[in-house]
Amino acid sequence: MAGDWEISLEKAQSGEWFQWNLQIAEEREELKEAVAEFEAYSKNEKAAQEGTAWLRDLSAETTTCVTRILVAHGHIAAFYALTSGEAIVTSEKHQKQMGHEGGSRLGSSHVEWIARDRRASGGAGDLALRHAIFVATEVNRIQGNPILTLDPFDLETQQMWRNKGLRNSQTVDEAGELHRLYLPLTGPYMGPFDRGLEAASESAT
Repeated sequence: MAGDWEISLEKAQSGEWFQWNLQIAEEREELKEAVAEFEAYSKNEKAAQEGTAWLRDLSAETTTCVTRILVAHGHIAAFYALTSGEAIVTSEKHQKQMGHEGGSRLGSSHVEWIARDRRASGGAGDLALRHAIFVATEVNRIQGNPILTLDPFDLETQQMWRNKGLRNSQTVDEAGELHRLYLPLTGPYMGPFDRGLEAASESAT
C-alpha cells in the first residue's frame, strides 16, 4: 500500500539494519508490514518493479543470498542482498594493489540486489552500499574475497555506479555490453566509500 511518508537522509542514518529471512518475518510482524509496503526507486521502471517484487515476494525465502533491510521510523529506507560471486580482473597493476597473485579470476562478495525506497532520500542507497562494503570487508578478512561486485541493470546504472568509484571488470553480460563492476576491499581504495565504516548496528543476525 502506497503512503505519503518520507524518509530524510538524517532519518535513514539513524535507522537500524536487520537481516531479513523467514524467521524474522515470522517473529517481527512490523517488519513484515514494512517490507510489504516497500517500493523501489529507479529511473528504469522495470528495474524498480523487479526490485520491489523481489524484496516483497522472494527475499525472505531465498537462502542463496543474505538480505539486509535498513529500517527507519517504521519503514524500509533501503535494502541489499549479498551472496558469493567472482569477477575477472586482468590488470596486473590492480591485482598487485589488492595483494592478489595467481590469475585474473577473483572471488567476491556479490551484491545481488540493492535499492532504496522511492520515498527515501537518495542518500539511503549510498547507506546500503556502505553497509554492503562493511559486511564484504569482514567476509574478506575471514575467507579472502578481495572485491565487492555488482551487475548493473542497464548502461545508465552502470555509469551511475562507475561515478561512485566502482570499476569495470572483464566479466560481461551475454550481450557483451554491461560489465560486472567491482570495488577492491584491500589495497589503495578508489571511490568515496570508507572501507572501515562506523559499523552500523545490525539488530538481527
